[in-house]
Amino acid sequence: MLKKIAIVLGTAREGNDSVRVVNFLENKISERGDFEIEIVNISDFLFSKTIIGDSEKVEPWKKIVSENDSFIFVSPEYNHSFPGELKILLDSLYKEYTGKVAVIAGVSMGPIAGSRMVESLKIVLHTLNFEITQRVISVGNVQKILNEKGEATGDSKESLEKQLDGALEEIIEKLK
Repeated sequence: MLKKIAIVLGTAREGNDSVRVVNFLENKISERGDFEIEIVNISDFLFSKTIIGDSEKVEPWKKIVSENDSFIFVSPEYNHSFPGELKILLDSLYKEYTGKVAVIAGVSMGPIAGSRMVESLKIVLHTLNFEITQRVISVGNVQKILNEKGEATGDSKESLEKQLDGALEEIIEKLK
């Protein structure tokens, strides 16, 4: 039976480049064939304030969480952290995350690939009882290495594929 993975675009900023990473991940994971993929766009969950899991507004997110074994959170770094809309979404549930595996994909237009955001998000995901992988996916200089379709250019393709393969293998191991 295929494992289920949700790829979460963690920013609602118009014209964001993190969607390039989502497209890359979707394409490459589809090629592997060992995961059923669900794309989640945070723009569909703009609650505007923190709400708790017993609200009907949270039900679609709760359903996504219950139906997926693992998550890849794709997020840019904004002011050394992750976007507020991702925090509001994550804070809407708690117990539902227990046993779910999470990978973080840091995205930036510069070379550091959102490394400060990755560390910030790890703390929150750990607090929410996600099983966090040691491996992260680091995508610096996103506009230079991925086109809008998520196709890697130049030497970056092999590096990104290697990072993704390592993260997926860790997910599979944690789900055993």
